[in-house]
Order: sequence, then structure tokens, then C-alpha cells
Amino acid sequence: MVKRYVREPSSGDVARWLREARPATSRLAWVEIASSVARRVREGTVTPSQAARVVRALERDASSLLVLELTPACGRLARSLCARRGVTHSR
Repeated sequence: MVKRYVREPSSGDVARWLREARPATSRLAWVEIASSVARRVREGTVTPSQAARVVRALERDASSLLVLELTPACGRLARSLCARRGVTHSR
């Protein structure tokens, strides 16, 4: 979802996917977007005013997103899938 709000490689692909279907996300993704944008401000790749625009855009888009609540069972499944697929956090 960060690629929806911050220009980076593959942002165009994400924009196309979001036009083709109603996007779904979890509330955890909102925290991850805020964290990613804050890190970019610290790194100097995003200005504080750009970060504020991202937050406003996310808040504006929130009503159109299908929000998936992260239940304990869903969290366990996600961790299991990440472990099996070797998914790690990347920068």
C-alpha cells in the first residue's frame, strides 16, 4: 500500500491494480504506511509536508477500502505463511 502514496518502483502497477478492484487492507497496513513514511522523512527522501499529504490521502481513502481485521487466527496464519515463504521485512 505504501506504493499507493509514495512514488517508488512499481507504483504504477499498484495504481492500476487499485483501479481494477476494490482494494482490501488490514488496519496493520495503516501503521506500516505511517512507519514507512516517518522513516523516509528521517532519511530525507520525503519532506514533512509530503508525509502530511500521505496521511491525509490515507485518511481520505480509508472509507473506500475493504478493511480486514487482524484476528489472532489471521495473525498466526500470516506469520506461518511468511515463515514458509521466507518473507522478511525489506528496506
